Amino acid sequence: MNTVLNNYARQDVVEMGIGQDDLVKMLVEGAIVKMQGAIEAHDNGEMILKGFLIGRATGIIDALRNGLDLENGGQEVHDLEVVYNHIDLCLQAATDVDCHGYLLEAVDIMAGMASAWTDMPPLMNVVTTQAMHA
Repeated sequence: MNTVLNNYARQDVVEMGIGQDDLVKMLVEGAIVKMQGAIEAHDNGEMILKGFLIGRATGIIDALRNGLDLENGGQEVHDLEVVYNHIDLCLQAATDVDCHGYLLEAVDIMAGMASAWTDMPPLMNVVTTQAMHA
């Protein structure tokens, strides 16, 4: 299991009754916070901080993508993989000072996903049970 999921799969989090869907919501919200911080850092000319926050957001996106059950999850899971890949590419491009629009696009996509997670019924095969308990 990757490091980001390890952080959220700690025993105290499990004991609090955090489910798979809550875990994904927390990761999505965390990615948004990091991306918004990177936007603010860019606006303030703090390019090192921007790069650091983009790296943190990328790690969260990687955790979300790596948690997908591509073998059993169905078309929705494959669609999520495509979206995560696109966001990852946007974040990579956004490290260039002249490509700030990609960061704005990535945060817009993640904000839409956060909204969708809020309205979605409990998670269906997106994060593997094995990944949660490894």
